[in-house]
Amino acid sequence: MKMKVRELIILNQFIKNLIDCDAAQKIQTVFKFKLLGILKNMEIPIANFELIRNEKIKEYGTEDETGMISIPEENESLMKQFTEDLNELLESEVHVPIEKLNIDEVFQAGVSADDLVGLYGILEDSQDKSSCNKSESFNNNLLKKENSENFH
Repeated sequence: MKMKVRELIILNQFIKNLIDCDAAQKIQTVFKFKLLGILKNMEIPIANFELIRNEKIKEYGTEDETGMISIPEENESLMKQFTEDLNELLESEVHVPIEKLNIDEVFQAGVSADDLVGLYGILEDSQDKSSCNKSESFNNNLLKKENSENFH
């Protein structure tokens, strides 16, 4: 699956938070296993991003007496260069082998309605993989999920 580095970082953090909050939600074991597999597939591009980001901090930053390297905020031109370089990286596309999640499976896994929106980019409808049907199926299932949560 092709996605921007920015989207990958957001999805990675979202899935980590979803798994970390699992005790309150009681997500099904098999679904949690799939989420962990997705996280594993994201490790290399995320590590590459962190490596390049740290290189850019070293390139534009200065070391203080404790050995910490940072970019002085008062140096607007260095901060602007760093931000431009980082934004260019964040907008670049990477290919990540992510197996899309079936919408019905996600709804049955115990994921809250609020958390479903964060997974939207990696959802597919088992009946028809078109984005129109995906949106319709997602919205219908989300309404059912919200209604059932409101009555419990």
